[in-house]
Amino acid sequence: MKKLLALLLLAGCLTGCTSPMPASPEELLDAPKLSDTQYQVDRALREQMGQDIKLKYPQSGDYRSAFTFYDIDNDGADEAIVLHSYQSGGNAQITVMDQENGQWQVEKTYPGLSPDIDFIRFEQLDSNPGKAMVIGWRPEGGQKIVAAYRYENREFTMLGSEDYTQLCIDDFNRDGISELLIVSAESDARPTLIYMGEQEGLLDVLDSVNLDRQLVTFQTPVSGLISPGVYGAVLDVYNERGNLCSIVVQVEDGRLVLPLDDGDGVLFSSTIRSGGEASVFSQDVTGDGVIDIPTEWMPAGHEDLEDENRLLFTNYVNLGPGGFTTVMRAFVNPTEGYRLTLPDRWFSGEETVTAVRQSGSAEVIFFLYSGDISDRSRELLRVQLVDLQSPPKQFDASAYFLLAKRGSFEYYARIPASDAAEYSVTQEEVLSLFQLL
Repeated sequence: MKKLLALLLLAGCLTGCTSPMPASPEELLDAPKLSDTQYQVDRALREQMGQDIKLKYPQSGDYRSAFTFYDIDNDGADEAIVLHSYQSGGNAQITVMDQENGQWQVEKTYPGLSPDIDFIRFEQLDSNPGKAMVIGWRPEGGQKIVAAYRYENREFTMLGSEDYTQLCIDDFNRDGISELLIVSAESDARPTLIYMGEQEGLLDVLDSVNLDRQLVTFQTPVSGLISPGVYGAVLDVYNERGNLCSIVVQVEDGRLVLPLDDGDGVLFSSTIRSGGEASVFSQDVTGDGVIDIPTEWMPAGHEDLEDENRLLFTNYVNLGPGGFTTVMRAFVNPTEGYRLTLPDRWFSGEETVTAVRQSGSAEVIFFLYSGDISDRSRELLRVQLVDLQSPPKQFDASAYFLLAKRGSFEYYARIPASDAAEYSVTQEEVLSLFQLL
């Protein structure tokens, strides 16, 4: 499975990164293949500012190039925003270039806050026409820094800045203007959730909430509906034991509210689940626009198994006035890269469905539980991962049907004959329930 993870991570990098892959950490990041327009901007920049230029590339976000073309001054035409530093080092700089008589000219250069850049994006942060430029800076060591800038009349104005570990930018109070939801988690300090937005023309802290010290590693917040009709965000975070849990955030009357912390904290505790390679993250898996939070539970009979042989089922839940409501049951296998939605009827009848992993293989068997976990005589479904570079010795593909392919891996299923018609599944149904992660 480690081999599979490595291949999946490599595939993710190849599909998700638009900046070139350098052979040398310093030299080749500065010499990608430029488009004709980028080449013209680069040549004009070096002619006007000197050849001692090193292009800087954002490491995340939609804009991964050192050259971003955007109408930053709201004049109806795109400017070129170039991120660069000197070859000799130092902090990166922001240079705005515009065309005059068909030639690119430097309008303004403004100092950055670190040598490296996390992201660049454009957001409506106040009621002024046009969007502000938001840049995440990556200093050496410590937290990153997010800063917002307005560019007017060939001048930069910094609207505000804040340290961050993770952040999300969205219209959390639904007033048509975006705000920042920031996780600040300095080393040896209590993590803090910060809500930033426009105040008297600048970007300022509107509210903040201290979080539990046991929460140590935060994932990027996911914004959207946290329950039907309620906008907010969900933060998945690892605690100091390496388990994963979820924080739900919304804004009410300009203040941060954490609805899972109400009362005795049972709702928050119910989101604690396995971490590491078994991590299942919050997302809208049902496609209804509401963020679904994973909770996990052990299927019947697994209390009789050793820890290393146990499987877990996942309930995706939505938050409502009465607590959590299950919207999907699934078997999620992050290590092998798939999710199988479990049919509702498996859990609405008088009998109980459970599952085990076939000893010595990547095959998972779903069957009706008789009270003895070793009795698998009433099988419903088998799901098998096959590595074509190292196929199982006793695997007969003709007895299975193909679910999906990814690289050298193929996913198969088998539906044995069953006397439990109300629990049985069809090939078409299994194909619709199976999804690659």
